[in-house]
Amino acid sequence: MIQRTRVLVLAIWIGALAALLTFVQRDLTLGADLRLFLPAPTTAEQALLLEEIGEGPASRVLAITLDGAAPEILAEVSRSLAQQLRSDERFRFVANGEAAPDTIPSELLAYRYLLSPTLDTQPLDAAYLREQLQQRAQDLASPAGAYLEAWLAKDPTLELLNLLERWQPTRQPRLEYDVWFDRAGQRALLLAETRAPAFDPEAQRAALDALRASFARANTNPQVRYTVSGAGAFSVLIESRTRGDAQRLGALASVGMLLLLAFAYRRIEAVLLSALPLVSGALAGLAAVAAVFDAVHGV
Repeated sequence: MIQRTRVLVLAIWIGALAALLTFVQRDLTLGADLRLFLPAPTTAEQALLLEEIGEGPASRVLAITLDGAAPEILAEVSRSLAQQLRSDERFRFVANGEAAPDTIPSELLAYRYLLSPTLDTQPLDAAYLREQLQQRAQDLASPAGAYLEAWLAKDPTLELLNLLERWQPTRQPRLEYDVWFDRAGQRALLLAETRAPAFDPEAQRAALDALRASFARANTNPQVRYTVSGAGAFSVLIESRTRGDAQRLGALASVGMLLLLAFAYRRIEAVLLSALPLVSGALAGLAAVAAVFDAVHGV
C-alpha cells in the first residue's frame, strides 16, 4: 500500500512537472535587450533616448567594408552586394554612395511636401505645376534626362531630390568608381540598416546570415573579404558568447552535482530522485516569471 502511494505521488509530481514544462515552453519569452539593465526612464527625453538606443536608425545600421582586391573590383562587388541587400526584406535601407533613383528610400516620397520648405512660400497650384512640368520637359532634353525620367511620374516637382540635395553632408566618404571608399582608397564602404532592432539577436543573426549569403552571390573574386560592424553585430556576438559560457558552465555544474550525488548515495535511483526538487524549483521559477512578467533576459 505504501509503495503504491509513493508511486502515485511520484507520478503526480512528474505530471505536474510536465504541465509546468509545457506552460514554460509556450508562454516564457526570452529577451536579449540590454536596455533592461538600464534605469527606468523618468522623463520623455530619457524614454526617447532608450528607444533610439535599441530601435533608432543609428543603432540598426551595419557598417560593411570590402577589401583584398583592386579598387575597381571592390566597387563592382559593392554595387552587386548593395543590389542584393536592397532586395532582401530584412534590410530597410542600403547605401554605398550610389546616386541612382532606386537607392533613395521610397518611404520619404509620401512626406516630401511636408519636409520640403518650398511650399512654405510657394502654393501648390496649377501655375506652379505648369512651370515645373515645363522645366522637366527642358530637363529631359539635357544630359541628365535619363536620370530624371524615372522620377517624373511620381515626383514631377522633384521635391524629394531637392530635399536630398539640402541634406547632403558637407563631408562624406571618398568616391571611387561612384561608390564609397575609405580615405586611402583601399576599402569599399557600405551602410545597411536592418528592420530588426539592434538588441534582437535572433533577427540580427538572420540579417547577418542574409548578408553572408548575399556577399557569396555578389562576389566573384575569392580575394575579396568583407567585415561587418555595428550594434546588431555586437549583440549577436554577445548573445553567442553568453549562451556558450552559460551552456559550458551549466554542463560542468550539472556533471559535478551528479558526481557528488552519486558519491554520496551510491545508488542511481537516489540520484535521479534527488534531481526532482532541483527541476521542480527551476520550472516553478520559470513558470512564475512567465505568468507575471513579459519576458526574462537570456543572461
